[in-house]
Amino acid sequence: MKLITRLGTFIGAATLLTGVLSGTAKAAPTSEVTPMGGCTFGMICGVVYNYLPSNYTVKIADFAGGSSTCSTWNAGSLACTHWWLPGNKSSKDIRGTWSDTDGFMVESTYWVHDHGDGGDDPKKVNAFVWTKISNHELARCEERPGYGVFCEIDVI
Repeated sequence: MKLITRLGTFIGAATLLTGVLSGTAKAAPTSEVTPMGGCTFGMICGVVYNYLPSNYTVKIADFAGGSSTCSTWNAGSLACTHWWLPGNKSSKDIRGTWSDTDGFMVESTYWVHDHGDGGDDPKKVNAFVWTKISNHELARCEERPGYGVFCEIDVI
């Protein structure tokens, strides 16, 4: 019986993996929304973590279209859909495990240190201005002495 159960589990996992790989192997035009929110192999997705106290408001966005406009400091204005990100939560807690988050903003002045951009860091960002992140990046926002809100962006 254990052999049959293990065989069934193996076949199920192989079927799932085949479906995931075949769903992401096809190149889609840049204007199309990609499977699993644009995540690479369904696993490497943009993600934002909010470690700020509740007196700060953080929002996350999907830049694959939407009825709102998100004005970013690093990618211009983009059509977007956005959500509130409560403290001690990640974008995956709000949007789901396979979601891809494309940007974030804080409703007060904040600092961004992007470890992957090769530029001068940290950068001061005005309240309500969005920061775009890539599929292979994660951002962590927390309160730091001397800065207030400080968001670090790292490559996953």
